[in-house]
Amino acid sequence: MKIYHHIFASIIIFFSLISCAEQGNDKSLNETEYYFNERLASISEENDTLCWLGDEYGKVWRVTNSGRQGYKIAFDRIYFVKHLGDDYWIGVRNSGLQRWHFDGSRFTLMHCYPIVGKQLNYSAYDAIEAGGKLFFSTSQGLFVLSGDTATTPQMLYPGAQYARQHEGAPCVVKKMVLQNGSTIIAASNNGVLRVDVRTQKVTITHGGEKIDFVALYDNKLHILAGNRFYVEGNGDSKTYELDFNANVFYRSEGTFCFLNINHALLTKDLKTFTRIRLRREIPVNSCNIVLRDERNGFMLLVTDNALWKVPMHLDVFNTDAPIISACADKGNIYYVNVNNEIFFQKKNTEEAGKVFDFIRESPIVNVYAKDGTLYYLNDERQVKQLALSGQLWRNYLLSRSQECYASKDKVTAFAIEGGEDSVSMLLGVQDGLVRMGLAGGQPDTVAAFSDKYITSFYRPEGSALVYLTTLNDGLFAGKNGSYKAIRGFEHMEGIRGVVVNDEYPASMVVLANDKLVLQGSADSISVTGINKIILANDTTVYGLMDFGLRRFSIRDRRLVETGLFFRDIRFNPNASLAVDNHLYLGCNLGVLHFVPGQENHSSWVEVQHSGVSRRLLAVSFTSVIIFLLLSFVGYRRYRHIGIKQIVARKNDLRRRLSELRQVSELLEGDYKNEIEPLETEINGVGPHGKESWKQVNVRLSAVSDTIMRMNRNTALLLMKFVDNQRQEILRTELYDSHRLAELTDAAIQTGLIENIRSQAVENVQWLTTVRNISDRLDKYTADLAGTLPLEGINADLEVMMETFRKELAIKSLAELAGRLHDIDKRYNAMFADETLSKLKDYARQRLGQLRSLPNADKVVAAQIAQLESETTDMEHKDRITLLRRMRHVDCRVEQILSRLALAQTMKDYSAVRQQVVNRNEERVNKLFDKRLEAEIAGHTHDLTVRIGKFVERFYANMDFTDHRLLASILQFTSYDNQQAKVLALLIADAKVKRTFIPGMLDMVGNLNPVISRLVKNKIKPNEAAILQYSERHPSSMATYILMLT
Repeated sequence: MKIYHHIFASIIIFFSLISCAEQGNDKSLNETEYYFNERLASISEENDTLCWLGDEYGKVWRVTNSGRQGYKIAFDRIYFVKHLGDDYWIGVRNSGLQRWHFDGSRFTLMHCYPIVGKQLNYSAYDAIEAGGKLFFSTSQGLFVLSGDTATTPQMLYPGAQYARQHEGAPCVVKKMVLQNGSTIIAASNNGVLRVDVRTQKVTITHGGEKIDFVALYDNKLHILAGNRFYVEGNGDSKTYELDFNANVFYRSEGTFCFLNINHALLTKDLKTFTRIRLRREIPVNSCNIVLRDERNGFMLLVTDNALWKVPMHLDVFNTDAPIISACADKGNIYYVNVNNEIFFQKKNTEEAGKVFDFIRESPIVNVYAKDGTLYYLNDERQVKQLALSGQLWRNYLLSRSQECYASKDKVTAFAIEGGEDSVSMLLGVQDGLVRMGLAGGQPDTVAAFSDKYITSFYRPEGSALVYLTTLNDGLFAGKNGSYKAIRGFEHMEGIRGVVVNDEYPASMVVLANDKLVLQGSADSISVTGINKIILANDTTVYGLMDFGLRRFSIRDRRLVETGLFFRDIRFNPNASLAVDNHLYLGCNLGVLHFVPGQENHSSWVEVQHSGVSRRLLAVSFTSVIIFLLLSFVGYRRYRHIGIKQIVARKNDLRRRLSELRQVSELLEGDYKNEIEPLETEINGVGPHGKESWKQVNVRLSAVSDTIMRMNRNTALLLMKFVDNQRQEILRTELYDSHRLAELTDAAIQTGLIENIRSQAVENVQWLTTVRNISDRLDKYTADLAGTLPLEGINADLEVMMETFRKELAIKSLAELAGRLHDIDKRYNAMFADETLSKLKDYARQRLGQLRSLPNADKVVAAQIAQLESETTDMEHKDRITLLRRMRHVDCRVEQILSRLALAQTMKDYSAVRQQVVNRNEERVNKLFDKRLEAEIAGHTHDLTVRIGKFVERFYANMDFTDHRLLASILQFTSYDNQQAKVLALLIADAKVKRTFIPGMLDMVGNLNPVISRLVKNKIKPNEAAILQYSERHPSSMATYILMLT
């Protein structure tokens, strides 16, 4: 039976999803937000057009319709700002009550009011003026100031005796209200306080109860105490238990709104609540956070960083979808909501019943009706017609929409022009007008409007005339496709609407840009924000604003504004119309209805929904078919459920066996011989064989028991294996090693084989990766040894690898993946064609250098021959070997160039030395010996430094190519000793003056003994070996060394 339960559950979920998709239950307060870059704390009213905001850091904000201005007056939270008399009374956290003077641009502190026990270190939460006295609530109780000149507050509650006995102890009193001008009512942590203004006597109700907030509505006291709400007055008292805690509440248009830090909870009956999650937090530490803006029809609510304007008319409890379009037909009205449902209100009734909806249709944006046929424009720029009756099911069965016209251009206005015998469609398109008879006619573009932008159409009730308003070309009127400009409006721009009454002479009211103009009158009225005008009767015109409704009256050929209403409601222009001296205004709340001039006696049209829709019928039919199909599939599935259970068991055993195989592969031992028979047994069991299902399950159970036993046996071995892994990981001393070791310990601690196995696999992968990286780097290092460094290829590869090895200790392998990729790329670049090209370029460059040398000897010739040999058939040579050979050649070339450069520098030294000696000879007071040598050393310092560097570079290259010659034959242990340096100079210039050598090497003394020992002890005894070396290596420096013998 479980399969049928699943089927029914699926159908229920399916219907639920459809229902949710159609209804949607996202709620909000429809607030308008004014952001402040401050943390706000309170709001206080001064008059209808001015209020004050206080923030958390001692700043007050003066807020009017024209803007806001902030003033810094303190350093902590502002609880209230009261304008009483000539001064402002301000409550500040931990600074008490303060009196300030404000001259319109700057606040000046006049006085602070200390209280008993706390002086100025208290918080003033609220204040009320009554009977010429100022009552204010604080963190220490309730106080009063008798007159503006009083400087010492008098404690009314809890009393002076309490203050002396409990000095500094808090006694919180917060929100206060004034009842009938004679009684102050205050919320305290110990009940509700009632203070007689005249006698200042205090009485307490709800004693011992923490009261959060109090307010007066209909002269009844409303008390909020945590999750308990009281309504008291007129000899009656009611208590409501709330299933939530709130800090503040207010009532607007019969709706209570309870607020806590993150939520608003709304109710009309104090029984059923709608919870709304707020976008911002409410500053519940203050009791003055809500203000009623009666003039504009909004509640002002302070949030953490913004002031919210909350409409008094909320759509929270509205179950109707917003009305977006409406039209009238012989006194009957059609409404279309945002869900494309069509409702019909019969003439002289207050109800609208559903008469049609669509299974699939693009959103409808505008409608017209004529003789029971509805013509509508959708957002796909299609005009369609639909014949409707007042009966839903009849329309479902008989009515089908038909497309009349589809516009390729943007539609700017839409209307139906109806005569006695024909109906035509008028469509304003981008800079043009299309007219089409709807009884099978063809669309016709009206040539006179080919360059005119039509903004609206207007057809007075009972008239055949149609008025056309344009953006830049004035106002037109006509019928049957012939329309002429109306004199006086030819040059008026920005016309968006027109209405004409039935008086004689008729009065025409035009909405153009931000002005409302009465034809024949020189006056105009500024109407910023009006998007449509509606003629209610011959003397009354209404203007729809972004929010609200403005009323204008025609008096003595003049237009006069006579009212502003419903400032918190946004009426939809296409859904608002006047019918038989009644206004019907569609909005998100429904349809508001009233008689002109009786706006305060408005009512809502009852929009009656049907539980049936064409979409629901289609879904229901589809669901029945799906149910039958699912039932059939379920029956088949029930027959084969046993087979599927066996297949599922086999798959589970295969999974367990696979996990066992993975564990065994990590361990030493031959588990293969035990696992393969089990795998054969599993594969050999099938549901379609001769065995019964019971026998099959017995065999599968036996396999399961065997796998379980093997798992127990391998568990201990696996734990030992993983512990050895952990030790090996720690020995690597890499960055990831401690993390992996900790993960390994954690896996072992769980005792779960799967966790341990997974960690072991991860450890194997990591160790394998580390070994592979190490082996790769070792190979790269070995291949790089002795190769010619090429810039951008392998010149800094060794440094990169060394850096990478060091970073392994401080970074994870994942972080270093990019660096390793760069190393691989550099290494592989050595084998690319680009490297071969660079080698050829290098060889050509070096050959050019050698061939350009003056007086080239046989050593240079040998080097040229060797370099030419190396460049032959480079493409087919092993690249590493070639790079090493080229490095050898490079070092030999560098020796030749260093020798020549050294010889030239020695020659320069000799010339400079001789110049110094010659100048000294010309002196009267000649320098001798050490002083002369010092003079010479000073003039040749730069040259001796260069000689030293050439010698160092010379030996660096020679040690790479001819280490055996230097170390084994000449037996140099280092190259910074006197003999090695002298040898370098002699190789450069065997004829150099021996007396100049000490100076060249920046040494003092006679180096002839050094030269003598060099020749006698190192060169002469090894002359044969040097000769043999020079024959084998004709491009080496051995040839020059032999010349010294």
